[in-house]
Amino acid sequence: MIAVGFGDDVWRMSGLKHVHVKNLVFRGATGSPMLHVYGCEQIILDHLTVYGGFPGLLLNASKDIRMTHSAFRGLAAPWTSRAHMKYRGTASYQIVLQDNQPVNENIEFAWCEFTDDHDCAFLRFAKGLQFHHNFVDNFNDDGLECGPKLRDHTLFIYQNRIGACLGTFQQHEMNKDESPLDHDAKTGVFIYRNVIDSRKGVYYHVPSEPDPSGDFLHHEGALVGDHGGPIWPVMHVYHNTILRRGPVFRDYFLFGLGAQGLNHTEREVYNNIFVQWDKVPGTGFAGIKEAGQLREAGNILWGVKDGPTQTQAAFSKFRSSPMFVSSQKRYEPGWTTHDRVVDPGLTRVPNKASDVVDATLRTTSAAIDSGYGIPAEWPDSLRAWEREKPDVGALPLEVQPWGVGVDERIPLFGEAP
Repeated sequence: MIAVGFGDDVWRMSGLKHVHVKNLVFRGATGSPMLHVYGCEQIILDHLTVYGGFPGLLLNASKDIRMTHSAFRGLAAPWTSRAHMKYRGTASYQIVLQDNQPVNENIEFAWCEFTDDHDCAFLRFAKGLQFHHNFVDNFNDDGLECGPKLRDHTLFIYQNRIGACLGTFQQHEMNKDESPLDHDAKTGVFIYRNVIDSRKGVYYHVPSEPDPSGDFLHHEGALVGDHGGPIWPVMHVYHNTILRRGPVFRDYFLFGLGAQGLNHTEREVYNNIFVQWDKVPGTGFAGIKEAGQLREAGNILWGVKDGPTQTQAAFSKFRSSPMFVSSQKRYEPGWTTHDRVVDPGLTRVPNKASDVVDATLRTTSAAIDSGYGIPAEWPDSLRAWEREKPDVGALPLEVQPWGVGVDERIPLFGEAP
């Protein structure tokens, strides 16, 4: 199916139930939704290929929708920067969930590929959304939009390979004062067992003068951020392996998860591996005067080049700071107390930041049996592999890397398919 130019929905499913759509290719639709699923139930969209769309899929007031083994290719050509799309072209999303009644419920995106666009997915308006075993890469603005805070939304983002995005997890303020101060304690955004690798970077700025090196094509973005200063969603971030070339803005603690967006919300960050090639991940809190509602423990921080010369001393300055004292009001042991600066013992960590990493654990890894006990009610697709104490990072010892994307064709650590 081919669409040309701007216009109405290319393909609209309205009020349908028990429909299985498979093995179709859609192309075009730069100014309109390619697929619009409205007021539907029990729909399976399988092995679809979508080129373009604004967005590629618009999901609205629907329930029990599964998108599996499908590929979304966006509007970003190799010569297209964020500025081209944001200010001179089409700043498109690939997936948008709209806020209509009844609310979207029981939505699944699994073994899909989302690549080459401005923004990836606006996931906020859903209860029981599962986003897993997907490949997300090359978004010159936002990756996964999870916020702002709602009282009772539940998003489960797990076992994905998430590559280069300008902002991997983003939040937008949609309407003033829209976020409640309280929330259902069982809800929020659960982010676990992902490999998040931002090292490749994206084409962000157009250079002001010729740059034969091509470095401008590889601007490394942020792990978390927002637009408009919204209240961030409640986030539970655990058992991920997160890779960067260089420090985040202001060297914020835990790549930003330990410092940013903590006003009027809560966050838990447990058992993640943070690896960075240039310097060692820091404990920056520039511009932040009071500790937010953060609980964190069991994290491993490591610098490939500088880590061997910095061990637990990397936390010593922070632990004598007013922010550490402030953090003890939120989490009694104090932030960093149960974290370590130590080589996590990944199977392959090359000296060159652009080379492929094998993030499985060696048998001598410091990550083995060293994690914090995760609440039993939190989902964990690999809990059965854990022993008395959990291993830190996305893959427990002896777990083989899984494939992501269509028919699991893309290796988890990013080798060529």
